Amino acid sequence: MLKMKISVSQSISSCSSVSPSQLKILQIENIEDLEVLPEDLWHLPSLEGLLIKACEELDLSDDIQWQYLRSLREFQLINMNKLAFLPKGLQHVSTLRKLSIESCPNLKSLPEWMESLTAIEALWIEECPQLSERCKNNLGADWPKIAHIPNISIDDRWINDGDSLSSFIYEIWMEGIVIDQLLFTFLFFNWSCHHEEVPQSLIAGQCLS
Repeated sequence: MLKMKISVSQSISSCSSVSPSQLKILQIENIEDLEVLPEDLWHLPSLEGLLIKACEELDLSDDIQWQYLRSLREFQLINMNKLAFLPKGLQHVSTLRKLSIESCPNLKSLPEWMESLTAIEALWIEECPQLSERCKNNLGADWPKIAHIPNISIDDRWINDGDSLSSFIYEIWMEGIVIDQLLFTFLFFNWSCHHEEVPQSLIAGQCLS
């Protein structure tokens, strides 16, 4: 998989000999003076994963070209202390399946258009105190905006209608953890037939190869 990490102010095209049309994963990290996303970003038709981390001056509020990222499946925001709103254009990314928001303390609420992201399968929220409070299961003000998402983790706690095993299986699948095939089959069969939780001793001592 073609992956690129940018940690200085330079264009995407100057960072690699790889054709932009082939790039699958892009990480933009620790660029203190970055105020807007590189123009090159909107010309990455194969981009599936985008991570933006610790770019304090980056303004995401007015970017309107997200619709050109037609293959984007995963978007991560980490250590964005000044971030107050999710990018408006993100609502037009119909392919988005996983959204991660970590250490964005000024992000206080989710937009109404979160409900329009019908393809999204997983939402992670970590170390965002006010946002976490608003996204509490059935109680938070923002819960109706995300209730359609089948797998939600808030501050390391899964919200999945009480079905912790389905979340466990989903996490294995999303993170690419390799476990014994027979054990995985057993866990999935046990969940589908009985909806029982995985014993903690099994998870801790026997699952990972």
